[in-house]
Amino acid sequence: MSGGYLVLDQRPEIDRGRIHQAEAVEGVRRGSHEVWASLPVLMETVAASLETGRPVEHFRPEVDEQQRLRWDVIPLPDGRAVGDRAVRQP
Repeated sequence: MSGGYLVLDQRPEIDRGRIHQAEAVEGVRRGSHEVWASLPVLMETVAASLETGRPVEHFRPEVDEQQRLRWDVIPLPDGRAVGDRAVRQP
């Protein structure tokens, strides 16, 4: 995902109160990590990450030269970024 949105599910179903990731191309995705369980959990996790520098799921907080916050993707051990599809070798 790149430049997507976070959506708070308010439907009267089992996911009510849960955070989802949304992007124009990929649509809405339900995150499996516990950080997406609710808005309070997400806010507490983000605040702790900003205080400690520890990643949130596969994202690490980074501050650039202009003091702007961005979330840097932590590459997987095989060099792929989170969300990249696995490439099958023949």
